[in-house]
Amino acid sequence: LEVRKHRPSALQRREVKLNRSSPMGSEPPELETLAVGLTLHTGEREALRLSLHFESAIFLTDDTAARLAADSLGIVAHGTIGVLVRAIRRHQRTKVEVLSILESLPVRSTLHLKRSLLNAVIAEVRAS
Repeated sequence: LEVRKHRPSALQRREVKLNRSSPMGSEPPELETLAVGLTLHTGEREALRLSLHFESAIFLTDDTAARLAADSLGIVAHGTIGVLVRAIRRHQRTKVEVLSILESLPVRSTLHLKRSLLNAVIAEVRAS
């Protein structure tokens, strides 16, 4: 839903292959408790349920509450910054490309992050 809302053009790309999955069974009580306590949205809850079902899955989110829930459930979670830095290590993006993306985040993205954190990440990428 979020991709369809915020970046619908991503769904039109030929190299993007999506499979729709639905969570199986009922929501585990631990997830239900975390979801209520952290006020997680329906999409985050379903993504966490799927991540519990598919143990090798990586949960992608920039939402702090959803990351806390993932951590509590033993689910590997990554955010935008982590994915970008990882792309350098995996030789999927150059350092210059990632720096350009990081520097443009404040004006090209709806991602909310502290400028001090972004500056620290940019400095770390430049130094690496």
